[in-house]
Order: sequence, then C-alpha cells, then structure tokens
Amino acid sequence: MIAGEYARPKWYVWNRAARLRRKQLALSLEKLKQPAPYARFLYASAWLWLFLNFAFFFFNWVFDIFLSGFLWFVAYMALSSFWIGSTFLYALIQKYWPGTVKVQVGGSPDMSAKEFVPGKNLDTIELPTSGAPNPAIEKIPVELILHGGVDNLPVPRKRDKVTIARCTVRDPRSGRLVAGHLKGSRYYIPCKPKPYIGGDAHNWRGFDYLGLARHHFGDVVTAKTILVVALDEDDPMAWESTPESPSLQKELFESKQRILSLENKLTDYHQRDEDRRSFGRSENEP
Repeated sequence: MIAGEYARPKWYVWNRAARLRRKQLALSLEKLKQPAPYARFLYASAWLWLFLNFAFFFFNWVFDIFLSGFLWFVAYMALSSFWIGSTFLYALIQKYWPGTVKVQVGGSPDMSAKEFVPGKNLDTIELPTSGAPNPAIEKIPVELILHGGVDNLPVPRKRDKVTIARCTVRDPRSGRLVAGHLKGSRYYIPCKPKPYIGGDAHNWRGFDYLGLARHHFGDVVTAKTILVVALDEDDPMAWESTPESPSLQKELFESKQRILSLENKLTDYHQRDEDRRSFGRSENEP
C-alpha cells in the first residue's frame, strides 16, 4: 500500500485497489506497444476541424449569420490555428522520432527512451534465493530505464513505463555492467519481461520495485505506471526465454493475497479508531 493511502476514505481505497487489479489482470506484452506520440491527438483534431469547418460554412451559406460577427471570425481562426499547430507539432515529433532510442526487452514491443544513456541509472536489489527460513540473499545489479518522450523535444514527457532489468552486458564504451546491447537506435535487453501495474506489484519476490523506481525518478512514477521487471536471463545459446517456473507464479499470487489481507485489516483498524474517537467526542459534548 502506498504511504498515506489508508488515511483516505475507505470507499476510495477499495475502488482504487479494484481498478489497479483489473488493469493488472488485463495487462500483457501487447499493451506495451507504444504508438507514435500525438498520432491520436492529430487524428482527433483533424476530425474536429473538419466537422466545425463544414458546419461554419454550411450554416453561413444557409442562414448568413456567422460572418456578420467579428467574434465568430476570431473563433474560426482560433480553431484553424489549433489544428495547424497540432499538425506542426506532430511533424516536429516525427522528425526526431526515428533517432530516439527504442528499448526492447526480450520479445516485448519497442519502448522509447528519451536521451537514453546506457548505465545512467544503476542499482542493486537483494532477493532471497528460496522460500526457506533465513534464505541466502542474492545481490542482483539492475538498470532502470524511464520510457517515453522524444529526443530534442520537451513534449511528450517521460513517464509511462519503467524497465527494471538485470545487468548482464559489459558496455564497450564505458566498461560498466549494463542491461542491454545498444546498436544504433535499438537497445536490446536479453531478459524475459514481466509487466506489472506499479500499485498492484506488491513486493514481488520480496522487493519493492515501485519504491525503487520512485527513488530514481521521483513522483513522475505513480501507482498507474507500468513496471517491466526483467530479472530472468534468456538462454544465451538459443536467445529464447527460459520456461516460467510455476512456483514463482504461486509465490507471487500468495504474496499478493497476504499483503491485500494485511491492507484490509489495517483499513478496518483505522476505521475502528475513527469510530472510537467519534464516539468519545460525542460523549464529552455537553
């Protein structure tokens, strides 16, 4: 549970948890596919401009009322300028889009990374090697990548996804251990991607990945941010992902159920404390 979440109204907590759970259940690698930035915005603005442009001239031809007012002319010019501006912005983005680095994790779709530098955000996570009491701890070097944005442009912002991948490759430029191979504008990470909704990834295998992402990128990472966790290496001979372990999936399910149960109890305790305080205030009132 995110800090301070239990202090909000109970209905908000439950509804938000349900929304995040549905997003997680519907999440797949296909949902990581990133359309060209502002393509939908340009498409919608073009239809809006076409519809209002036709309505403006049609009603002026039938009723001869629009051009008689200066404000109508200003409104029409503002609408035209809006559409022309959106077209110019889309053309500017397309100019720099091909040169922006695209990150591919295993078989995932390409995900852009504005002004990407291999090894810029490195960290180490500690995971238990087994579910036994007092297990040995494995230290795993990871690289974090914040996705989104286009090189040389302030829009759109980098904020939609975060990749947390195991470092397995020695960067020939800096000599540091990084997660992938950079060739041209493609950064390939040879690991199996596992996408999670940030607010629904409850300490998977004993680690808080949402907190790690926020530590590096700040509040731009929210509960709705998609975390692409890639800790399992591909087979170096076949370049294919290793089969999924059923025990890991069971561990993830049981961990989520346990944490959700604790969150529900915490919410109930908080509500009971509020009821006791309200009852005490009512008893002390004259």
